[in-house]
Amino acid sequence: MSLIKCKECGNEISDEAKICPKCGVKTEKANQQSKSIKILVIAILIIGIIIAIFVIKKTNDPIYQYSREAIKILEDYKENKISAEKASKELDSISYKAQERSEETKDEKNTKSSTWGLLATETSLMSLEIELGKVDNIEINKYIEKLKEF
Repeated sequence: MSLIKCKECGNEISDEAKICPKCGVKTEKANQQSKSIKILVIAILIIGIIIAIFVIKKTNDPIYQYSREAIKILEDYKENKISAEKASKELDSISYKAQERSEETKDEKNTKSSTWGLLATETSLMSLEIELGKVDNIEINKYIEKLKEF
């Protein structure tokens, strides 16, 4: 620890001091700490905004919404809130919509078309297995885990 002169009054103060005890002016160390805190707060805010944008974008994605709808149907069926017939029909509806989206996006140079196709296939298979009574809670849980990947 050494002594430095205050820029304002010329009083000798510790280089560790944050303000001059004589005139109350902030020292260079205090200014640097204040700048560091401001930069850290700004960085945290920017990261938070970026994360929020990704979350909003993801939850507004129709693939995400359809997969969550299918998960809800499977959970309701598993808990006996809806019949096998109703679950099968609702999953078929999602499969049909996903297949339509797959066709609409097939000329795009991205993975949207194949993702829509995969969702259509998965929901169609679930519908068929439920309709045939060949699915148990373990299988439903496996389908739910697959749908969470969308």
